[in-house]
Amino acid sequence: MRDGAGADYVVDTVGELKKTIAAVRLEGTVAFVGLLNGMTAEVDLVPFMGKSSRVAAVDVGSREMFEAMNKAIAFHARRPVVDRVFGFFELREALNYLQEARHFGKVCLRA
Repeated sequence: MRDGAGADYVVDTVGELKKTIAAVRLEGTVAFVGLLNGMTAEVDLVPFMGKSSRVAAVDVGSREMFEAMNKAIAFHARRPVVDRVFGFFELREALNYLQEARHFGKVCLRA
């Protein structure tokens, strides 16, 4: 968040787009992941357009799809490609590393 102007990036896992858009900064990004409140969401278009925000829908699939994916991963012994592992307290460095966009594979935090 910059000077109380809202968050750069907001993840909505519930479906409260009206509240989420109120929380994002000018030209910020909303990742719309959830539909816990139902299949529709009320959006006030004036604040949304005034902020020039981006909303990216993220489809995470069903639990059945998740379980099938995990079975396939285990069956084929797939392992993720890990580019770099940071210590838990190196979060800022890890985020800066991600922002540089030179990584290949996962960037991880170790607890």
